[in-house]
Amino acid sequence: MSEIQDEIIQFWAVGSSSASKRDHTKFFVENNIWEDGAGKKGDPVNKSTLDMIKKGDYLLLQSSSKGKGANRSSAKLKAVGKVTGRIKDNYYTFFVAWDTRDPHQFPKEFNGIVYDKAVESMKVDEMLRFARKIIGFTPVSVAENTTP
Repeated sequence: MSEIQDEIIQFWAVGSSSASKRDHTKFFVENNIWEDGAGKKGDPVNKSTLDMIKKGDYLLLQSSSKGKGANRSSAKLKAVGKVTGRIKDNYYTFFVAWDTRDPHQFPKEFNGIVYDKAVESMKVDEMLRFARKIIGFTPVSVAENTTP
């Protein structure tokens, strides 16, 4: 059963701000990495979730917010990438092949969608459908579940 589990590709919403409140999208994409800010600061709060991310999974680099005067929250997708490995010395840094074929696709705003954790499994929503289209995956139906 674990062999089958290893072959299931997961999609993860990950934050773009890392250890500070500054946006690190450019740094992550240019250096082909993503790192969990809490882990980098020595806080293992996300370790159990990070341990579930494996080579071949996809990261959707995003930020979620509720703008001034806005009634609805929104997620801003900034990049999509495939996990190619992880750094052996820590659990919080991943090597990622970010899709840079068409940088004009990003950022893309998705109203009513929120991922407020630094890392979490994707829900079946418009942001996931958009990302799957970018990387050439078949459309996902509402009946499918992407959670581990």
